[in-house]
Amino acid sequence: WNHPGSFLVSNMLNKIISACKKENFKHLLIDEEISAKLNELQMSWRRMPALAFCYGIPCPTFCASLTYYDSYRMKIMPIRLLRAQRDFFGGHGYERFDRDGYFSSCWTRDHTMQKKKRAAAEALEKEMADVQNERKRR
Repeated sequence: WNHPGSFLVSNMLNKIISACKKENFKHLLIDEEISAKLNELQMSWRRMPALAFCYGIPCPTFCASLTYYDSYRMKIMPIRLLRAQRDFFGGHGYERFDRDGYFSSCWTRDHTMQKKKRAAAEALEKEMADVQNERKRR
């Protein structure tokens, strides 16, 4: 690539090649020059898939690369939202940043508490059945 007349002629490709050739190269998104350029261009990068969506044009590579870029630079991932939703619907619990341990919240009285009570009752019934089965074997 980067031969005169090639459709791949790009200043950014030259910067990527230079970054990869550095002795202390670890990752493109950590390289100062690349990360600064991506940060400068990110709004244009975001507009492209937004316009494509508006016109019903699929652009999975643009979206995946932008999502990767965003997730790589995020300190706290949105997985926390997913864990909160799982706790709300199934009482699965979650971890916190400010305290050690595993927590579960009462999001609504009649939704989560009923499931948690049911799960606790089922666990107790299973434990009692196991104890009775163990006694029968003796």
